[in-house]
Amino acid sequence: MRGYECFKYRRKITELSVGVDKETDAMFEKQADKYEEIFNLLCDMDTQGGGPANITNVTVFGLVDHYREGDTTNSRLFDRSYMPKPAFGKIVEVLESKCASR
Repeated sequence: MRGYECFKYRRKITELSVGVDKETDAMFEKQADKYEEIFNLLCDMDTQGGGPANITNVTVFGLVDHYREGDTTNSRLFDRSYMPKPAFGKIVEVLESKCASR
């Protein structure tokens, strides 16, 4: 995103997804840590955080893991029972603590 700040473009992040190799509690914690890292970076890069990028939207790729038969995707923020995964909580924490206060 650096290098384009002189154009004052609005940036929209789309299809964000972080998958895991195995569906274990430990791997879902690693997934949560990665989502936290990404959202911290996006908050820092946003112009409201003093960064060069006017980020107006972040869209994740889907919401529920295994939402249809044969779907092996586990990168989403809710599990197959529609319960929030640790990643959801981490994203909310970052947005509430870092971005919402700006």
